[in-house]
Amino acid sequence: MKIYPFRVAIGFLVVFLSIILFLTTAHFVSWSIWLYVWQLWPFVFVIFGTAFLMRRWKLNFLLGTTIFLMIFALMGAGLWITWKNQYFNTDRFTKLNGSNITETKVANEMPKKIDHADARIIFGSSKIQLGAMDDANSNLLYSGTHRSNFFTMNEKLETVGDKAKLTLKTSPWIKKPFDSKGVNELNMNFSPEVPYSFDITTQASEIDLDFQKLRVSNLDLDAGASDINVKFAADLSTNVKINAGASTVKLYIPKDLGVKIHTHSVLTLNNFKKYGLEQKDEDYESSNLKEAKNKLNIDLSSGISRIELLSE
Repeated sequence: MKIYPFRVAIGFLVVFLSIILFLTTAHFVSWSIWLYVWQLWPFVFVIFGTAFLMRRWKLNFLLGTTIFLMIFALMGAGLWITWKNQYFNTDRFTKLNGSNITETKVANEMPKKIDHADARIIFGSSKIQLGAMDDANSNLLYSGTHRSNFFTMNEKLETVGDKAKLTLKTSPWIKKPFDSKGVNELNMNFSPEVPYSFDITTQASEIDLDFQKLRVSNLDLDAGASDINVKFAADLSTNVKINAGASTVKLYIPKDLGVKIHTHSVLTLNNFKKYGLEQKDEDYESSNLKEAKNKLNIDLSSGISRIELLSE
């Protein structure tokens, strides 16, 4: 069989990048691996140089394909070793850093004339606790603490018109799940005086969101294999979108809320019917959905998870 080396080279390169893209979008590996993919650019010369030689030597299909497979196997092994050990060797880092935990306190006064706040939280593997602050701290929009011996948190608050925008994120090159020696904890309290939209992106984490005393209108949570607990307010309608991997999700719902859940999950256990929801195609609805003053609309995407509704 005749082989077209340059076509084969491009095909293998596309497949290689597609596999990495699949692994990142499926949360099997961190997006930070792309920081190391570009370090393999010298292999482009190896690949197309090999294709040129194969064309000159007129190798057969089997031998040519074997050569390309060996090259891409070496690329994959090199990428994995670089990504796993260059910056993410937690044992090495712990020996250098010891058990030294840095505690960073963050707080900001309530901006003037705002009627909504967007909070975006981008963390790696972590423990995240969000709740409402006491009335004594009502002059603040938020206050909290970040504790870590691995990660640096960046804080940014800006006001655009009548909206406050808060971003909290760890250093983008340190997002790989850590071992038991690593610490990355965020504990934040927000003012109950302002409506919020939360956009939270994490990897394998312990997430505890207590919104009972907060005015949360929107929650967008994108997590990997996490342990997620969310408590909702009884006097507010909230739109929720949760995208999780192999996770345990517990949603604490006040009894007077109307509930509608749209789910497109794979191999996921839930107690929706036992909780009293009626199934309508891919949706589950509570009996009081139409007449309820406040509603909870939930869009769930998960794989191999357990989702439990609990009365609050």
